[in-house]
Amino acid sequence: MHLWLDICAYLRIINHVKSNCERRKRYAAGHWREIHMKTMKKLWLMVAALSVTTLLCVISASACTMVYVGSDYTADGSTFMARSEDYSNSYNKIAYVSQHGKHAAGSVYEGCYGLTHTFTHDSYAYTAVSDDNTSGVCPDCDGTHAHTPMEECGTNEKGVSVSAMVTLNANSAVRKADPMVSGGMCESDMATILLSEASTAKEGVDLLLNIYNTVGAEERSGMLLGDQNEVWYVENYTGTQYIAVKLSSSMIAINPNMGAIGLVSLNDTENVIASDKLIEVAQQAETFVGDAEANTIDVYQSYCGYATRTPNARLVGGVNYFLNDSTYTADTLKAEDFTISNVKDGKIVTLYTNIQNNLGAVDAQTMVDFYRVNGIGNTGNLEWHIFQISPNGAMETSTIEWLAMEHGQYTVAIPYFPVLTTDVYEGYKFGGESATFTTEKPDSLYGAYPTTKRGVAGYLVLPEGWENGYYWTVDALSNYALSDLCSDADREMIHKQLAVMQQLCYDKAAEMQKAIAGMSTDAAKEYATAQSAALAKQAHELTLQLYKHVVTGEHVYGDWEVTTTEHFRIHRAGTVEFARIPVDGSSKMPDDYMDSIEPYDYADLKPFSTAYLPGFLADKYDVSIEDSRERADKRCAGSLLSALERTVSGYTTCNETSRDIHLKRGKVHYALLPVWLLSTNWQGKNYLFAMNGQTGKLVGDLPTSAGKFWGTFAAISAVLTALISAGYLLFA
Repeated sequence: MHLWLDICAYLRIINHVKSNCERRKRYAAGHWREIHMKTMKKLWLMVAALSVTTLLCVISASACTMVYVGSDYTADGSTFMARSEDYSNSYNKIAYVSQHGKHAAGSVYEGCYGLTHTFTHDSYAYTAVSDDNTSGVCPDCDGTHAHTPMEECGTNEKGVSVSAMVTLNANSAVRKADPMVSGGMCESDMATILLSEASTAKEGVDLLLNIYNTVGAEERSGMLLGDQNEVWYVENYTGTQYIAVKLSSSMIAINPNMGAIGLVSLNDTENVIASDKLIEVAQQAETFVGDAEANTIDVYQSYCGYATRTPNARLVGGVNYFLNDSTYTADTLKAEDFTISNVKDGKIVTLYTNIQNNLGAVDAQTMVDFYRVNGIGNTGNLEWHIFQISPNGAMETSTIEWLAMEHGQYTVAIPYFPVLTTDVYEGYKFGGESATFTTEKPDSLYGAYPTTKRGVAGYLVLPEGWENGYYWTVDALSNYALSDLCSDADREMIHKQLAVMQQLCYDKAAEMQKAIAGMSTDAAKEYATAQSAALAKQAHELTLQLYKHVVTGEHVYGDWEVTTTEHFRIHRAGTVEFARIPVDGSSKMPDDYMDSIEPYDYADLKPFSTAYLPGFLADKYDVSIEDSRERADKRCAGSLLSALERTVSGYTTCNETSRDIHLKRGKVHYALLPVWLLSTNWQGKNYLFAMNGQTGKLVGDLPTSAGKFWGTFAAISAVLTALISAGYLLFA
């Protein structure tokens, strides 16, 4: 344990050496791109001790961890595909929704490093996480032309999910035999093209392999591509050779940059697709392991640069996590213990690995906890994502995407229904500026933390306004929590509070799934988008409060409480009969006054006779039946809604989301009803009062305090009162 903590601390220093590089180092066509050479020359000039740091820096740039769990192992029959995007400490990530038609049919996309692609149709909408180019300059290629920086994951409107990619390492012999292709497919372009174009996972695989066949690859990669029906894993170690396998429901696969595909029969054409010269290139390199006559190849032993090395700590930790034991070590874990194969005893079988699951039924929490394993969760995590894909139900609700920013042990995974999501929380979109290194100690460590860069001790200062960014907030908390400045008690408190928030997300995902099932598509989109954004905002605010508490003491831990808000979808229906609904028939009379003095006792209604009118003012209606119907309808609808709302109790608030009211109208009658009116002038202002001539109910605006007014009311009322028979329309 102590050794691991020392390694973690050392890698944090290394990550900051790396973060000063002008952009991501990308190995292409056997050489580093020229733009990186200045930095590389500086690194080679370091003393011997720092040259080791340089080597580790390059390796850490590809420290992503992929995991796949088939549906046979899961609690609800879902398939899980997931990956962490690891590169550097304090390197901002943003998230958003790429809208439908962003790339028009026939338009040409130019990627970071020369790859071009012509879109075959208007691009699909998809969720995306990418490097931060909000400044207008791509952090990957320094370009300003219209393109996306590296988009590493997402789900499109057709339910296709992509996680791209984990960087692979090829042995030197196959590198020479089949060099990488400049201008070929890169990780920076993979998700953008596939999510824009593919309507199924298999269609995406075919598109990717066609690009490998016709253009080639500039980077070595392992990537996942799935939908409701199947999940594919694709590896390429060289410029033109590749292999794709359709993963089975009865397997677990892990790839922390080590490679995952082992001994495979290429005759299993339903589940395996390979380039024509996959065996031939390995033979030319004299690294081939397999049986050419039987058309089998051990891809890991033939192509992978790690085949002659011991497994890395993330692979050992991942295998042991599912084993629920610490059985394996780097010395005892062998390739056959974790690589994918479809061959047993010389025969083709269902694709499998020998990774065992002793955790019981796997669910979202199991997968989230995988990214909290020491080493898998680290300060180099930029983001990590989990796609939970159900084979059942509608495509729109079949996938839940769990998205988390930064270090796996100090963050919260937020659930999204990506096909329904039309926008994301604003905190995901904050960017534009980078963290800066200084040797001068800031006045406050709020928004800064001590680090070392190129052997020089100093501080990394987060960009202005960093509190508005979800990534930066988690980055600030994790770096402080992992430093010697944070007490064990505060560290424990942080984990406890984040665990409460994470449980809220698990509960909310289940609630959302049930609620969405009964909604229209438009209502489901609005609901799902709002609920996920609210969770992300709550998690962001909690993270910032935790950080302020441990750094400044602004918040007191003992005074905290987490409020869980539950939402319920309630349906009510009913039928109400209305009789003799009064609507003021005179445009001269204020409608609100006439409504307020109700009700009248219609039992005393008499047939109309002019004999009732002598000695009184009478007003004939001047509002037509057609103009009165709308007010009558509104009064009926309002009474119906009020009656239904009174049947809903036990909730803090009740908000109407939709209604469907059908009115069946009856006859309309004209009636004269008695109203007493009082018009008075008080201190230069006119005041009107109305009284129900049957019940004595009085309404009006008092010109002064109630006590003073009623003292003078009797004196003036005899002079200013009049009984009017007001005209009403009665709707049956």
